[in-house]
Amino acid sequence: MNNTWKLETFSAEKINENIEKKIFTIPRYQRGVVWTQSQKDTLIDTIKKGLPFGSLLLYLNGNEKNNTYQIIDGLQRSTTIIDFVKNPALYFNEDDILDSGIDRIYKLANITTDEQAFKEQIKKDLFDWVRSGHKTLKQIEGMQFAKFGQKLSPLYPTLKGKEFEIGEIIEPMMKNFQEICTSISSTQVPAIVIEGDSDALPLLFERINSQGSKLSKYQIYAATWIEESYNISTKLKDLVEYNRSRYDDMIDKGIVLDDYESTTFINRMSLNAFEIAYGLGKFLSKKWPHLFGDSKGVNEINSIGFTLLATCLGLKYSEIKTLGRQLRDRLAGYDVNIFLLKLIESINYVDKLIGKFSAFKLNNRSVPTPLHSELQIVSIISSVFLMKHATIIRNLDKDKVESISYDFENNKKDWKNNLDKLLKKNIAKIYIVDILQKRWSGTGDKKLDQILITPDYYAKRQITKDDFTNNLWVWFDALNEERSEYKKVARPKEAERLILAAIYLPILTANEHLNDEYYDIEHLVPQSIIKQKLERFDGDLRLPISSIGNLCILPEYSNRSKKDKTIYNDTSYRSKSNIKLEEIEAKYSFTTKSDLEWIGKKQKSSDDLRQLYMDFIKARFGRLVDVLLKNFSSL
Repeated sequence: MNNTWKLETFSAEKINENIEKKIFTIPRYQRGVVWTQSQKDTLIDTIKKGLPFGSLLLYLNGNEKNNTYQIIDGLQRSTTIIDFVKNPALYFNEDDILDSGIDRIYKLANITTDEQAFKEQIKKDLFDWVRSGHKTLKQIEGMQFAKFGQKLSPLYPTLKGKEFEIGEIIEPMMKNFQEICTSISSTQVPAIVIEGDSDALPLLFERINSQGSKLSKYQIYAATWIEESYNISTKLKDLVEYNRSRYDDMIDKGIVLDDYESTTFINRMSLNAFEIAYGLGKFLSKKWPHLFGDSKGVNEINSIGFTLLATCLGLKYSEIKTLGRQLRDRLAGYDVNIFLLKLIESINYVDKLIGKFSAFKLNNRSVPTPLHSELQIVSIISSVFLMKHATIIRNLDKDKVESISYDFENNKKDWKNNLDKLLKKNIAKIYIVDILQKRWSGTGDKKLDQILITPDYYAKRQITKDDFTNNLWVWFDALNEERSEYKKVARPKEAERLILAAIYLPILTANEHLNDEYYDIEHLVPQSIIKQKLERFDGDLRLPISSIGNLCILPEYSNRSKKDKTIYNDTSYRSKSNIKLEEIEAKYSFTTKSDLEWIGKKQKSSDDLRQLYMDFIKARFGRLVDVLLKNFSSL
């Protein structure tokens, strides 16, 4: 490997010219324009002050006919400098306006209006005049100062005939800005130019990252997984479309990408490993947001595509970085499209079994969010995928996968004979228990890796009714210990939302699930009532107001204003919603009127209040457990 490097300099104008002429090329793997305007302003201010601002890192693609350079690092600095060269007036700011000049214009106007307001308005007028009428360096260099006076005189009659005097007043500050613009456009930007074997680029990106650059691991993947591309089936065209949207967004922001044209890209239907993982992540988040979360902005990476692909290829979480070269090796001749389509089939299968919990609308008015972590859902999906299609050779001593092979024509015998049935019987209970136990809190890397050693974990792990009951009560007691509430009450978290879904999903009819109505999560002992009772004890007593034992759901009614009324006092809600009290008790609250009678009485001491409230939520949770056990076989 023969690599050399040298230090060169390029003026800002030359950088702009070289990008326009495609002498400097921006590879598709670049992360796009992510700097804020504030960051751009800081860079320009740094250059104005003559301070060092970093260098570009270029890779020279040399051949007999011409030399071109890939911008490896420094894209944000490059685009900011280009922005300045193309429209320097955008960087005209308060520091460029002299207060003494504004004072002189105020005195020249000889007006009696509010002095401060007048000066602020003159500053604004000067900003508008510079930015709207002098967008290019040439226009700034040819600026005629008296024209600012001509702009002001119609607005302020006392300045009529004093246009040239105004021009003379602003001349020093405008000449200073002209000099700054000329200076920055000719500023010599240092650049490290590397020449040699392109195989060194992956190593270069890893070294850049290890030395503290702000490149994320996904940006390194984008730069290093570019050697091989895969033809993508029209069935997976969405993956190509998501990548095109990303690149088009970069183009819209002024980046000239190397070897990219939007129509050609979509017609070619070819993606490298990074683009497949990126596109898959966007596709999954868009199609199943309740499983995978929000799809994020076009320039943000959904990690789910990378994690899921790696695990289904038999790679440990720490080995995701090798996915680029392992994708073809581990498929061993299988078309990547078949692999992806079978993976999507596994997601559909899992969604039918547990997607209902996150998708349950409760009081969501927008896209429902997952109740689980990314690694938990990846473990379940990859478990299904591997049980159905993969044969894994393991090295138990080293706790790793030695090799993996696939059969996508036929599902494995074990899957067809018993694993499919066992999984359907167990998965929802395991899913609920794991969330209650916070099994996947923290990183969860090792637990995900274990799926590669025992992919039938979710099929063969048994959850009995006793296990389920014990886990519910342990979680309930721990939750009540955590919640010490007085004025601030916690909103229902993932575990509470999950239990509410598990309770009410079998109770509501299909029509109630699919219609346009929503359900409010209600406190049976209203927050306002319990807070009023706690006020008597000046904060000495705190209670788990948001305990699951105090929560239920009720059909939403738009004009409802419950405030301090329990379901037994809120006759307005019952009459307007046409829901009888008996139906509320049997279907939603699982209470009787006597359960809440203590609320209307005054408790003598904080101990009395604590005992009554804790007895209530414990008895009520016991009824919820009974409902869950009744639903146990259908979960």
